[in-house]
Amino acid sequence: MGSFARRWYAEIAEPANRNPRNIQRILEKDVIPAIGAKLLAEVTPDDILMVTDRIKHRGADQMALQTRNVLKRLFASAIARQKTQFNPAAAIEAKLIAQARSRDVALSADEIAN
Repeated sequence: MGSFARRWYAEIAEPANRNPRNIQRILEKDVIPAIGAKLLAEVTPDDILMVTDRIKHRGADQMALQTRNVLKRLFASAIARQKTQFNPAAAIEAKLIAQARSRDVALSADEIAN
């Protein structure tokens, strides 16, 4: 899985994103060390949850959600290339990992006046 992840990053993710460093960091720091030795077809939803739970235990819920989303795209690409038939990340609803939070901030009247 690790070699496919690196190839997917270089050929698909990096050219398609303005700032692909987060994707590379997710793969190299959290995904490949945990499940990179497995074949794509061997990766299960439990494996995905193991990776995201480790991230959540660091207090990074949003990064856990982002990791699931990256893996979902990676496995969609693997299916399209006929490397596997199942997307284990798509089998996990985002709300089971974390709730997406808005980054909007409400300004007070004083902050608006300044």
